[in-house]
Amino acid sequence: MQERTTPDYPQGTADPAEWAARQDARGIGYLDTLRIIGQLKDSYIVCEDDEGLVIIDQHAAQERANFEKIANSFEQPSPYMQPLILPISKTVPASLIAMVDTLNESVGRYGLHFDVLNRSLVLREIPGWMTNMNAEKFVDDLLVWFASHKDVNMQELRRHMIATIACHSSIRFNHRLSMEEMKKSLKT
Repeated sequence: MQERTTPDYPQGTADPAEWAARQDARGIGYLDTLRIIGQLKDSYIVCEDDEGLVIIDQHAAQERANFEKIANSFEQPSPYMQPLILPISKTVPASLIAMVDTLNESVGRYGLHFDVLNRSLVLREIPGWMTNMNAEKFVDDLLVWFASHKDVNMQELRRHMIATIACHSSIRFNHRLSMEEMKKSLKT
């Protein structure tokens, strides 16, 4: 049996350390190094780097950028509160009404506060980070989680909420982009 003598890096690469460094550089900021060639089938951004052709799913690229932007804004304290014309009111079991103070302690840091009205929990205003999402669905998810766990896992709800917003606010397939829009989609 013949011993394998081929290197673990592409043939023609003179320095394996240089090749490994280039692979590591493909992390944060890699998209900024690409040269945009154009768009394929109104769904993919076609680019090139020093090694060749790179094809990027335009929806996934923008969704990733949106996720980071939304996640960063979510971590900032939200001084902006949006009063709701129609408050979100959820009829809940008496056991959940009795725990409203615990619920408010869990979610207060994120700008949420529930009032009790009869057998319902009422949210009269929402923080700025919730204005571009389905607040009613988020409140449903939050109350289901709290009822099950007697606490709120805002990290999990946050991840789910941010991923949903990022996806829904991203460009879709079959959408023609200008060169400027492609550049913006690849910005990190």
